[in-house]
Amino acid sequence: MILMGARLWADLGLDGIELQINSLGQAAERLQHRAALIAFFEENADLLDADSKRRLYTNPLRILDTKNPDMQSLCAAAPRLIDFLGPESLVHFEGVQRVLRDAGLPFTVNPRLVRGLDYYNLTVFEWVTDRLGAQGTICAGGVSTGWSNNWAASRRRPAASPWVSSG
Repeated sequence: MILMGARLWADLGLDGIELQINSLGQAAERLQHRAALIAFFEENADLLDADSKRRLYTNPLRILDTKNPDMQSLCAAAPRLIDFLGPESLVHFEGVQRVLRDAGLPFTVNPRLVRGLDYYNLTVFEWVTDRLGAQGTICAGGVSTGWSNNWAASRRRPAASPWVSSG
């Protein structure tokens, strides 16, 4: 998907588009990171805005995606998910970076990129531009192993199902 996006932007003659990537690791790694984030933000609760306080226990990773300029330095100091990745996740992420480098595609590792937490594992990406203001993401995605497996399983029907056409 990433390489197809790069080809599309080139074919359309678009410039000023930057690729950002991150790894969300696996669920167990995210749980360890989540606990560290909660502890960090609890220690700095007086610096949290109202939205961040609301998200602290329900979805602390979303605090990292804040657009509030007053929260940026606090979020920059927060524990990074990439520091909680196990060997398998690190090997996968390093492999993705190697493919991008081999393709000559510039990218930035953005440790605050935390999209699709409910359905992505491992690598996530965003193509961003500064030409659209605060909403600069023009294309995004990631590795959706769990979601795709669950979706495919929900679509399986037995041979005698009324949903199967006979002709």
